[in-house]
Amino acid sequence: MISVSIVDNATPAIRDAMARASGPEVKQIAGRAGANVFKSWFRERNSSHPNALGGKRTNFWSKAAAAVNFQEASSGVDVFSAMAGVLYQRFGGDLVPSGRISAATGRPITHLAIPARAEAHGKLPSEFNDLVPMIRRRGSRTTVVALMQAAQQRVFFYKETKKALRGQYRKFSGAGEISGGGVFFWLVDRVSKGPDATVFPPDDLIRDAVQLRLLNFIVRKGSRG
Repeated sequence: MISVSIVDNATPAIRDAMARASGPEVKQIAGRAGANVFKSWFRERNSSHPNALGGKRTNFWSKAAAAVNFQEASSGVDVFSAMAGVLYQRFGGDLVPSGRISAATGRPITHLAIPARAEAHGKLPSEFNDLVPMIRRRGSRTTVVALMQAAQQRVFFYKETKKALRGQYRKFSGAGEISGGGVFFWLVDRVSKGPDATVFPPDDLIRDAVQLRLLNFIVRKGSRG
């Protein structure tokens, strides 16, 4: 949640003129201005940050922009996005398994599933019906390190050729290729991410937008007497 302080960040000219406007009016103007800055910033981020795996996009930042809103606070307004994960992207931290019971396995969730290929991006392992665990030995114990497609299959291509002088057709197998297999998700105990200040718009961009909207509002209000 980002707090936009109207009093502390306003210019002297705006502070002097704010006495002519009611508190609720000022907060509504400032809130909409701050929210619009965040919406534009998130939409631009959605355009400039495609999926690194090349899979179908989830448009996370467009959804974050659509979830931006504001609410009045004691000293100003709070601008926020209700989209889960926005604060984690900004401030970072550690993600660990929830330990809740999985609807797919009926057992506690003990690993985080990280997509390993484009087909897995934006999906859960439970959305696939052909994944099996990849087990590796680490020291004296074995552990599940990934989920991979159940089996590889050889796919053959057939062509029909006309047998000379008899008018008969025969099928010949052509070159085959391997289909299926491969890791879809890596399983890890935790994911750590550092803070990223570029996730949110700069403070001065927010401040300038809020001050400009407030100044326009006060000028219009003054012109109406």
